[in-house]
Amino acid sequence: MNILILTKIACAIAILALLGVLHHHIYQSGADNANAKWEKRIAEDKADSLAKAKLAEQTLASNMAEIDNRYKEIHDAKAQLLIDRSKLRSVRVSVPVTHFASSVAPAACLGEGTGTAELDQPLAGAIFNIAADGDAAIKQMNIRLGACVDAYDSASRLP
Repeated sequence: MNILILTKIACAIAILALLGVLHHHIYQSGADNANAKWEKRIAEDKADSLAKAKLAEQTLASNMAEIDNRYKEIHDAKAQLLIDRSKLRSVRVSVPVTHFASSVAPAACLGEGTGTAELDQPLAGAIFNIAADGDAAIKQMNIRLGACVDAYDSASRLP
């Protein structure tokens, strides 16, 4: 009788051990599957975030380029208007002076030893043209500098 009880107990222990191993295997398989799903979701979220960031960057760059172009158009139009008005003599260009060619200062003196002198139209036009050429050169250099910065950023992102 003792052997029969011991056999039944041994069978019950074996069955419990088998169920424990089976349960552990099923649980581990489910955990691995859950981890794989979680990692896949994280990768998808990263890819989605990266795509959204790139789209936002492109939109921002496009908006900045549009604003920059509009600013350049307005600036160029204002500069051209000033040059045109100077040529038509509707704008007078004067500069402050502190030393006069004659011994008597003009009546338009602002203070002791200071005054203003009006530039003649050809000289004012030449100064405006020099300033416009300088502005154009600065704009061109800024474009080239921007291209260099973009190239550096692209190169620094390479693996």
